Amino acid sequence: MDYIEINPKIMFGKPTIKGTRITVELILEELAAGKTPGELQNGYCKN
Repeated sequence: MDYIEINPKIMFGKPTIKGTRITVELILEELAAGKTPGELQNGYCKN
């Protein structure tokens, strides 16, 4: 299943999580800064 999309009309063509405006770059930066996948999920996903 594809989770990443590139669309020149969304976020200037940067790779994003499919169906969102959350860039892959942002996710990687957050992980590098020490956030856990669970923290990211809680911050960005609707429950």
